[in-house]
Amino acid sequence: MKTIDKIFGSLIIGFIIPVISLCIFWWGSFLLGLDEGGWLLFGITLGVFIDMAILRILVSRMYNFNTIVLIVLFVIYSIGIFGFFMGVPVFNVIAGMMAAFYIGRKMKLKGADSNIFKANLTRTNVFSTLMLIVICICSAYIALNDPYTGDNLKGMLNLNFNVTTEMIWGLIIIGGVSLVAFQYVISILIGRLAYYMPDKEISNMG
Repeated sequence: MKTIDKIFGSLIIGFIIPVISLCIFWWGSFLLGLDEGGWLLFGITLGVFIDMAILRILVSRMYNFNTIVLIVLFVIYSIGIFGFFMGVPVFNVIAGMMAAFYIGRKMKLKGADSNIFKANLTRTNVFSTLMLIVICICSAYIALNDPYTGDNLKGMLNLNFNVTTEMIWGLIIIGGVSLVAFQYVISILIGRLAYYMPDKEISNMG
């Protein structure tokens, strides 16, 4: 495992553990009627300690994670990004890009030939694309059912005309198709970069 893999794994896994711990104790304390602030702080602290204890082990084994674990991680990141940006799906392409980088590096380190790599990258991109389509549908549902969507767009884009429902539909369709196409193309490029990048170069990174 090269330096770039350790950095990538530390960022991806090291970030998600405290977030999951935080959510468990935050939501749990809310449902039980406990002090949310105290349990939120405890959740973050526990997540950091878990990182300190097992992060290195998890990172060293991340390219051997089974498919179910990878799907769960992808879904968690997709939902988290969607929620963090308040239902705007644009930034969900990040999850697809991370998945493409992961599969490219995994195939490289396992010594898979280019045909096997391309087949795996295609499957990964199909899955991440389908997930993005689901996210876009959820975003469209929210936008179409929010009576303030037109006013929000008008204010955000500083428009001098009212935004109609037909305009919102057009934005949803054109924007959604463009976003899905962009993710697919950029993920292919990132996956190939991760696979074909010379080991000598990435060994000297950092």
